[in-house]
Amino acid sequence: MTMRELAKLANVSISTVSKAFHDADDVSEETKKHLSETIGIPYEKLITMDDAEITAYIEQKNGKKRK
Repeated sequence: MTMRELAKLANVSISTVSKAFHDADDVSEETKKHLSETIGIPYEKLITMDDAEITAYIEQKNGKKRK
């Protein structure tokens, strides 16, 4: 799942997804938690992961790999 796909699924902008992953102060806690629930990773763990780890987690959870 790309940031673009996650943004569309969560009904937020790509910028919001990126900022949430980097724990930006201008993204509400509610939005951050909504994104983490959308991809199934607890927010406290999500902000400690890099992009490759997030992608691998999602792929493993979904049982598929990106092409």
